[in-house]
Amino acid sequence: GTKACLLEYDESNATTATTVPLQPGNWPYFYAGVERAVRAGGPPPVLLADVIANLRVLDAARQSAHSGARISLDPPAGHRA
Repeated sequence: GTKACLLEYDESNATTATTVPLQPGNWPYFYAGVERAVRAGGPPPVLLADVIANLRVLDAARQSAHSGARISLDPPAGHRA
C-alpha cells in the first residue's frame, strides 16, 4: 500500500522520521468530533499544534511555487508524539 513519512519532534526539537501506511479518511467521524468539540467541549479531532504544522508546510509550498526557491522551515514542521 501507499506510505507516508511522518516527521515527529520532541521538547528539545530532536526529530525522527517514521514511515507510516496511509489510511483512507473517515470524514463522518471527523465531523462528529468537530460537533462534540463545539457542542460539548470535547477534545478536537485534530490538535491545534498539528493544524499549525500543516499550515506552515502548505504556506512554504505556496512560497516555493511562487518563487521557485527551496523554503526551509525553522523550526521544522512536525507532529508532536
